[in-house]
Amino acid sequence: MQANPGLFVAADGGTLFLDEIGELPFPLQVKLLRIIEERLVWPVGGTRAVPVDVRIIASTNRDLVAEVAAGRFRTDLFYRLNVLYVKVPPLRERRSDIPLLVDHLVGRLNVRLGTSFLAVEREALSRLINHPWPGNVRELENVLERAMVLGSGDLISVQDLSADLPGPTHPRDLRGAVRWFERQHLEDVLAETADKRQAARVLGISLASLYRKLSPGAGPGK
Repeated sequence: MQANPGLFVAADGGTLFLDEIGELPFPLQVKLLRIIEERLVWPVGGTRAVPVDVRIIASTNRDLVAEVAAGRFRTDLFYRLNVLYVKVPPLRERRSDIPLLVDHLVGRLNVRLGTSFLAVEREALSRLINHPWPGNVRELENVLERAMVLGSGDLISVQDLSADLPGPTHPRDLRGAVRWFERQHLEDVLAETADKRQAARVLGISLASLYRKLSPGAGPGK
């Protein structure tokens, strides 16, 4: 049986990106910690350990401090990974980055899909910039990919985006706008936390208040 060297051996002397580390099952957390501490891996089908020197970059949408407190993420692995911590703001808080991200993603998707889109029309780009993006960059990439699969020509048009981004729907009156913003903030916190109880703690409100605010008929301040 031929040994499978695996990702750590392939990345020896370089960098390995581990996406959504917070989703790693507990038994695999133990194995990852062992590799980090011992700098050794055991290839599948191999008969001896292989030394590796790999820099690890990990990402997560979860609050790992809360995951550690809940016993779902190992404390020792957390501190091994948390040497340099960078918090990336949600996409809606860095809208000026969206045109650059769109250019990059369109180029990358052209290679993957075999398409030849040159850019995004001005109106379509405006729609992309003003969308709240609860799913952040992944959602942006999915929207662009669908538009490029279904679209034609050299430019991505607002019609190509219409199925995913039907246009701004937030209310113009102050009370409605406050409620719309509050709802967006609640959804963002819910997306970043493990459950509603943790979200309520982050928001500084009771769980009952959170449920009331999430109810369809709730208004600002309810």
